Amino acid sequence: MSTRFFCWKGLQVGVERSRQVLRLEMEPRASWHEIRMGGAGGRRREGEAELIELDVEERFEAPLYPSIANLPDPFPFVSAAVLAQKAKAVDDGIVATLEFLLAEGTMSFRGRSALLAGLQSQLQGGWDRSPDDPRLAEAIGLLSAVRSLVGDNDPADPITWPTPLRLWRNQYLRDFRKMQEVDVPLGVYAWSQRLAGLYRQSKSLQEPLSEAAALPLRQALEADLPLRGAYETHLALLALTNPLVRPHLLSRSPSSAPAFFPASKSREGQLVKLLVGDQPVPPGFDLIGELIARVTDGRLSLATSEESGWYDSILHALEPLLVPDQVPEAGRLQLAEDYRDDLQQLFRSLLGTARESHVKQLEMAAAGGFALVISPHLTLEPLAEHYRRRAESYRFVRERLVTLLGEDVLLSWNRATPSGETGVPLLDEIHLMEQLFAGASAIVQDELGIVPAIESEGGDRRWLTAAKARTRSWIASHRDDPDLGEDVRMMVPLFKDVERDEFHVLAVVGYEQRNLKVSFVDFPEVTVRDSQGRAVESDIQWSDATYPLARPVTMTCRTRRLLDRDQFRELCDREKTMAAIRSALEG
Repeated sequence: MSTRFFCWKGLQVGVERSRQVLRLEMEPRASWHEIRMGGAGGRRREGEAELIELDVEERFEAPLYPSIANLPDPFPFVSAAVLAQKAKAVDDGIVATLEFLLAEGTMSFRGRSALLAGLQSQLQGGWDRSPDDPRLAEAIGLLSAVRSLVGDNDPADPITWPTPLRLWRNQYLRDFRKMQEVDVPLGVYAWSQRLAGLYRQSKSLQEPLSEAAALPLRQALEADLPLRGAYETHLALLALTNPLVRPHLLSRSPSSAPAFFPASKSREGQLVKLLVGDQPVPPGFDLIGELIARVTDGRLSLATSEESGWYDSILHALEPLLVPDQVPEAGRLQLAEDYRDDLQQLFRSLLGTARESHVKQLEMAAAGGFALVISPHLTLEPLAEHYRRRAESYRFVRERLVTLLGEDVLLSWNRATPSGETGVPLLDEIHLMEQLFAGASAIVQDELGIVPAIESEGGDRRWLTAAKARTRSWIASHRDDPDLGEDVRMMVPLFKDVERDEFHVLAVVGYEQRNLKVSFVDFPEVTVRDSQGRAVESDIQWSDATYPLARPVTMTCRTRRLLDRDQFRELCDREKTMAAIRSALEG
């Protein structure tokens, strides 16, 4: 509903918001907490007193916090970054759980470990019949190498295994270990040794295959229908992230060398290939800046298509941060330039965290006695379209996984976390996130005076009402959500500069707290009534409102060494400031 009611001096006040327009701008001044923490101003002592001298308009480098839970202000306003951090924790858990599920398999489909073992066994039989076939030797050596990365048993005994097989196995392992993008587990894959091994195995299987190795693998799959069916199921699950970037073993008339399990495309990967290709990377090249520029001026759309996957749907949800004048709530909001700039920085950060969740599968491209005071009332950062699209991305994931794996499987696995598992089935977690973001979108529309379009769950208004209730419940207690206590600091590679042998990375170095100033451009209608329902004349004083925003702090830079989460966090703790962290990475 668009009318907000509250009591004032024994009277009932109604603020009808269907005509209001709000102005959003960043508050440049230091908060009192930041002043006390020494973020701004100078200090001197006079006797026993400590005096703080400051310019209240001073801009300064705010303190950095490793997680949402560490931010100082307990105000119950929820910024977009808070919801994004909740989504990040759940997405990481979904990815980790699916990684275990894909490796181990279920009653209805063969896991990756069994698939690779079955192929190696079949090819080994061919080798026993034709021990001089170099193509079989290379294919068996590859399978043995990738299986050993997760500790799976294989017959690669240096005494009994034939020399050609051992040579190929050792050659593949040497090649894999030379590549940081294969050998350094990033994102959730640093949680455990098991996940680290699965990361290395998956990245190894994304490498293009020689025709000599690809041919016997393709023939083995075509000759064994159960193996082929399992392989095709794995390909479909990998494409959940995004369409595959290169041909696979069963592709017809492949235009380039196939991979066993190809990586997935990304918009930023396609863009760096377009802009740089195989030419030297220009000095100061900023891939995400180029992406932002093309979306904001209309040269590039982040809209999804029928072949789009989960990652594309997340980028589609982030698009309103770059084109806020093109969303349904735009008519109710007037955005200052500094807030527009802030939304672009938020886009950078949320793209980075989304990319890290999918880092294994995404391709790494180369290259009182006062007047009645009325102020704007918000409980969430007013980005309704962003939240709505995020809800759609979870619905996409839920429906696709139910189709591929079935509800029983998703109800029998709980979401993985760095410390173990949650007690909630994976399907319920995904449904909760869909409700959380759909409810957030609807609440924002209510607070902006917009009548929401009922699109969730086939237009079921009761479902949307339940989603709003779930979201309000989460907002009321979100400070206690363990997912918001997770350390957000991480780096994720965007692409590799082959000529300079260095990576262009996007790094999130922590959170800072900014202030959002909200004021009226067009005022709402206000009615005041007494206990008998009679209209009462009252003086109204219009006021601005200030809300604390959690904002991830992001940098893009070059580095020769990829760091996993623990290594990067140690660097941040040691170097403290943005400048020092950048210097340590680029030095």
